Amino acid sequence: MKNRLFIYTMVLLGSLFAACEENLTPYDSETCWVYFDLIGSADTLQTRTFVYAGGDAETDTVWIPLKTIGKVMNYDRPVTLLQVQATDSNAIAGTHFVAFDDQSLGSQYVIPAGKTTVELPIVLKRDASLKTDKVLLQFTLQANEYFMPGFVGPRLVRIWVTDQMERPSFWPTASDATLNKKIAPYDPMLHQFLIDATGNKWDDEYISSLGLCKGFFIVIRNFG
Repeated sequence: MKNRLFIYTMVLLGSLFAACEENLTPYDSETCWVYFDLIGSADTLQTRTFVYAGGDAETDTVWIPLKTIGKVMNYDRPVTLLQVQATDSNAIAGTHFVAFDDQSLGSQYVIPAGKTTVELPIVLKRDASLKTDKVLLQFTLQANEYFMPGFVGPRLVRIWVTDQMERPSFWPTASDATLNKKIAPYDPMLHQFLIDATGNKWDDEYISSLGLCKGFFIVIRNFG
């Protein structure tokens, strides 16, 4: 009885697999999508300050990864970014960042031939107003003749830009956040002390690199 049941089961599974194979058709959609290859809020909401850049720096670049869905082509395909106006503190193209349609960026705002990924440069400008102001650059992907905005991933990226000491995105306000528990709640003077004492920027990139490894605690002890 058990042998018969096993045989019937195998015959049924074989029939199902055969039916599935018969119904499969090659991917033939002409539509291609592009999306921000970002995961969490720490990636889609960033804070950049020129404080770390030194007095001679005039620009800072944020690299935003993109991925495509659909066919891979043997030619470069432009992607289009669109600024989204949202607050009274909107960044101004040409003043606080290089405009997305600026000719200097044209060759970089493409998905290269034969590729499905790229990192787009968002070039921030060090305007004198940032010494006292904080502006928001908010943008999304716009449809063009090559791509539709992706149906996966975040739809919006926001970058706060300033030239003042600013709370890093990876040093959140929540009382149970790792940095608040292991060091202290954020304070500009504490932030400056950590920069001076360790010689590191203590920006999002550096904080992200710390993780929860032992080295993290050693650094703090050495300067505590």
